[in-house]
Amino acid sequence: MNTKNILSILFVLATLAFSMTSCVKGEFDEPPINIPKVTFPKNATIAELLLKYPGTCDSVKDTVVISGIVTANDESGNLYKKIVIQDETAGLEIELDQTSLYIDYRVGQRVFIKCQGMYMGRYNGLPQLGSIYNGKIGRLPAVYIKDHIFNDSLPGAAPTPLVVTPTALNLSMVNKLVRLENVALADAGLTWAASDATTDRSLEGGPTSFVIRTSNYANFAGITIPSGNGNIQGILSLYNSTYQLTIRDTNDITGFKNVKILFTESFETSLGGFAGQSLVGDQVWGHDASFKCAKMSGFAASASHQNEDWLISSAINMSGISTGVLRFSHAINKGDIANVQSNHTVWISKDYTSGAPSTGTWEKLTVPTYPAGNNWSFVNSGEVAIPAAYLGQANVRIAFKYLCSDTESATWEIQNLKITE
Repeated sequence: MNTKNILSILFVLATLAFSMTSCVKGEFDEPPINIPKVTFPKNATIAELLLKYPGTCDSVKDTVVISGIVTANDESGNLYKKIVIQDETAGLEIELDQTSLYIDYRVGQRVFIKCQGMYMGRYNGLPQLGSIYNGKIGRLPAVYIKDHIFNDSLPGAAPTPLVVTPTALNLSMVNKLVRLENVALADAGLTWAASDATTDRSLEGGPTSFVIRTSNYANFAGITIPSGNGNIQGILSLYNSTYQLTIRDTNDITGFKNVKILFTESFETSLGGFAGQSLVGDQVWGHDASFKCAKMSGFAASASHQNEDWLISSAINMSGISTGVLRFSHAINKGDIANVQSNHTVWISKDYTSGAPSTGTWEKLTVPTYPAGNNWSFVNSGEVAIPAAYLGQANVRIAFKYLCSDTESATWEIQNLKITE
């Protein structure tokens, strides 16, 4: 190849290189941020919608537009195909037949909802907005979601939780973000949910009309429930007469300072580490599967029968322990109220091994709180102090002693027992 041809080729290559370089900018333009903006106003509050459509499944025929802030979605898996919103008046669960809703509806996102064409109803008392399914309130089909729900601006802060006590819960709080402070969890040491089922957990001391409900699909279902006292928040829902708290994620569980659990028995599925010793009468301690408790009553065949029955724990190792506190929940009903404390007592031993209670030395413990004796409500025993003589011992036993007569016999139910350091 001659020199002229080589120079021509080099010129062409240089020209191409310059052309390609000139097409590339030194910096790329940032893509524009698409901020959604709703151009129509709301014309009703959530409370007004609830009042206007109070039925179990009502078609919304009016041009009702509500607005609210998303307080919960399906990101953790504890909610499924739904979001929850609230405004300054009330909260509302929105049923949507779509998964991964958290992508579009983040907590803190303001939404406007055109309710016309949707259905407003109650599922076992819980207000829901969605569609109709087999004549009942159900989920809005995915294809219609964008026709009814509109994001306004970017997500901001979620509403401040309403601080309440478990005994002060009422219907006006349903579907709102609530916070319970300085509470203890009765099921500390267990996981939030069983591996194969949605699970209800309770607070120490009740009330029985309140549970913390967790799906086994929640990403925190297998995390251990903390001990001690702390704060817990979530969305308050309702199932008939029972209030249910739905935790959104582990950020809703704060302030718990775990204490060492020395012994625990929930009596949820059996008597567990306890065994009965019947000294008088034919009736014995048993397990109540319906109420998930240990249970004793001298009432049988429509009559009271004299009984003395002990329910005694397996050995509890308190070696190296300098403090100990016993807690449990119990209910007492159908007996003589005057005998509530004398007929239902708690004892402790460090030398009992097996057989009749008389083979060991027992000391009566002081139980701070007893049930009223005339209803089935569980109450927390309060902190039952373990005496110093039993701390540091390796063979400590706890016993529940039940007495009744031929003229009166109460039922004693016990659950969620724990001994902590």
